[in-house]
Amino acid sequence: MEIFTYNDYIKCIHTLRLDAVFKLAEESTEYILENEDTKEEKNKHDKLAKIILKNEKEMAQFINKFLEPNRMIKSNDLIKCVNNYTNKGYKSKEADLIYKLRSDEVFFVVENQTKIDYSMPYKMLNYCIDIIKEWSKNKRNDFNILYPIVVPIIIYTGDVKWRMPRKLEEKQVGNYVLENYKIDFKYNLIDVNKLNTRYLLQQKSMFGYGMMIEKSKNNEELRKNINLIIDDIKNKEQLEKFRDIITYLFNGSI
Repeated sequence: MEIFTYNDYIKCIHTLRLDAVFKLAEESTEYILENEDTKEEKNKHDKLAKIILKNEKEMAQFINKFLEPNRMIKSNDLIKCVNNYTNKGYKSKEADLIYKLRSDEVFFVVENQTKIDYSMPYKMLNYCIDIIKEWSKNKRNDFNILYPIVVPIIIYTGDVKWRMPRKLEEKQVGNYVLENYKIDFKYNLIDVNKLNTRYLLQQKSMFGYGMMIEKSKNNEELRKNINLIIDDIKNKEQLEKFRDIITYLFNGSI
C-alpha cells in the first residue's frame, strides 16, 4: 500500500516551485463529515465506482481486498468526508471520495478515472497536501503532534491502457546532480482492465460486481456477466444492492 506522510508533505513543500506553493496557499479547502441520511445526491451522473464506494461497508471491503492493510478494516471504522475546494483562477476541483479512520489519523482519498489524465500524479499529490494542510488548521504548535497518513488511490475503468507512471519522480526532469531532490510520491492504482471476471466475481462485493458490468464489451457479455452475478448472490440484501446498480446504469440515479 502506498501512503503519503507528513514527512513527504514537508519534502514536497520545500521541493515544489514557489509559484505552485503560493497557489496551494490561496486554495480554500473544507472537509466536513457527511450525514448520508440527509445528504442529497448532487450529481446523478457520478461514476459507478464512486456510487458503490459511498457505502462504508463496500469501501471497507474494497480496502481489505485491494490494499491489503495489516489489519481488517470494518465499515464502522470509517468516517466519510466531503471535500470541495476551489483554486482561484482554476475550475472547481473535487476528489471523488475521502474517508478517514475513526480511531486514527489516516485518510483514504479515491479518484475514479474513466479516461487518462496526464496530470493525475500531480493532482493526487495536491489532494494529499490539501488534506494534511486542512487537518493542520487550528492545531497547536506541539512537538508531540503526529500528522496524518494519506492513502492516495486511483480506480481506472477506461478502455485505453493506463500508461501513466505511478511515481511522480518519473514525470520530473532528470538531473543526476539533483536527483535526490525529486518528489518521492507514489499513488495506488487499481486498474480494473487487469482484473479478470473470475477474480472480480470471487470478491463477492458490489464493487466487484459493478466492475464486471463496466468491463462488459457488448450486450452478450453483459447478459453473461449479469447471470453470473445473480447466480453468485446469496442473500436478498445483496440482490437489492445489485438491482440498484442496474437501475443507476440505465436511469442515472438510484
